[in-house]
Amino acid sequence: MEAIAITDHATAMDDSPMNWHFCAMDILPPYVDGVRVLCGSEANILDLSCAIDLSDAELEKL
Repeated sequence: MEAIAITDHATAMDDSPMNWHFCAMDILPPYVDGVRVLCGSEANILDLSCAIDLSDAELEKL
């Protein structure tokens, strides 16, 4: 395996993780046993201006 992606629904979804969940993803190492670890989110578009339910700080961590 070359890579694995870890994602979760962002905060606007019912029963989604709290904001700290996404900010804490930067503690994961970029590689585990030679496999690239990619962190992301299934962000939600909130309005017609395409605002999403993650802050810039949270996006930087992913």
